[in-house]
Amino acid sequence: MKVVVYYDGGCEPVNPKGVAVFGFVIYVDGEKKGEGKGLAAEPWSNNASNNVGEYAAMIKAFEWLLKNGYAPDELTVKGDSQLSIRQMTGEYQVEAPRLIGLHQRAEELSSKFRKVAFQWILREENGEADMLSELALKEYWIQYKTEKALEIKSQEIKKLSEVKFDVRGFLVDLEAYTCTCPDYLKTNRNPRLRIKLPCKHIIAAQRRENTPL
Repeated sequence: MKVVVYYDGGCEPVNPKGVAVFGFVIYVDGEKKGEGKGLAAEPWSNNASNNVGEYAAMIKAFEWLLKNGYAPDELTVKGDSQLSIRQMTGEYQVEAPRLIGLHQRAEELSSKFRKVAFQWILREENGEADMLSELALKEYWIQYKTEKALEIKSQEIKKLSEVKFDVRGFLVDLEAYTCTCPDYLKTNRNPRLRIKLPCKHIIAAQRRENTPL
């Protein structure tokens, strides 16, 4: 049995102390068998960082394999984080306090498998895990901004067309999922993000139209 794990993590809109997330995908003999995504640490805390997300993804993948009874002859762990890969192979030391416990946990779990190979890959080869981590980020972000959107009153939302709205003086385009407010521009400034994150003005316009978030 050959098992391949793809893992990825991130932290937006700032790193560290932003929203750290993870995603992983598991293939067994070439067939996709499992996946997972979620928050890697308490949002906006000192423990939230890209590398925390990477380690959380790896740990969650190991836990999934063990929980589901997989004991592969060959386990390959692939990620686009050189730091976490090289720390797991012993090439790099673990110095960041927020990573020490995570590294120890990853080593403990990996030792339960007969043979584990860690392999660095390009981000372009890690698309599924990367997308899952971004979906986890968007799920949190919608919840986070929905609470803030409650302060916007219905009279502050003016419909301009089928998809465009004036919300407190900012132009919201629901079809493009964009807003001209500084918060939206700051949140989505990372060109690597493939998923657009909403601001409270987008959520408010969607709520007025009763459209899915």
